[in-house]
Amino acid sequence: MNLMAGRRRGVIQQVTPFQFHGENHLQIVFRYDDDEEGSARQVRLVPSEAYDGIAPGDRVHVHSVMNMVTRLEKAED
Repeated sequence: MNLMAGRRRGVIQQVTPFQFHGENHLQIVFRYDDDEEGSARQVRLVPSEAYDGIAPGDRVHVHSVMNMVTRLEKAED
């Protein structure tokens, strides 16, 4: 796997909206499909880095650069 930039499949476990300095953000808990340990991961993103209607149970593509999540995209397949 390329650690510089990549995309992995996962599933959303929890989504919690919050505000930081008056700006909307999302705290998202997810699991990677290919993680043998099944460890939950947590990321905080602005809504524009996710998609409308993000919800627990959604299948997603997790985009990252240098192991930092940059975007979540709903998996259509």
